[in-house]
Amino acid sequence: CCPWTTATPRTCMTEISEVNQNISQLHAEIKGLKNQRAFLEATIADAEQRGELAVKDAHAKVAELEASLQQAKQDMAQQLREYQELMNIKLALNIGITICHKLLEGEESRLESGMQTMSIHTKTTSGYSGGLGSAYGSLTSPGLRFGLSTFQSSFGPGRGSTSLSRVSSSKSVVV
Repeated sequence: CCPWTTATPRTCMTEISEVNQNISQLHAEIKGLKNQRAFLEATIADAEQRGELAVKDAHAKVAELEASLQQAKQDMAQQLREYQELMNIKLALNIGITICHKLLEGEESRLESGMQTMSIHTKTTSGYSGGLGSAYGSLTSPGLRFGLSTFQSSFGPGRGSTSLSRVSSSKSVVV
């Protein structure tokens, strides 16, 4: 219904009604879009807040992991120092054991060579002796020897009395 057109008032009213309807629909659409926009803005704000919390949690976990890593590095360094100390002790013990083995080997060889050059000396001690040694071997007791010859010398061959004679003899080994 424009002044330059030849429309009737009824047509103008219909057109105005249609335009008002379009306006109402557009207002409803705008209101829906505003509500949708508000919902999306709230969702974005919530997502941003959750994102910020997640980032803070991630930073806290990173800091915690870095602290744990630092502690693990310190523990590992301490264990490495202790291991090196133990290895030094082991090395010193192995050296000591090797030295002891060499000393023992040297002492054994010295004793073996000493056994080859060992001399036997005779030492005189007092004792008694007889002559059973020829028939039975010598029967010895500390300081005493008995033998068949004493029987024969006292009684003659076949007589049966004993006599003991004192003799001195013993052997000792000197290393």
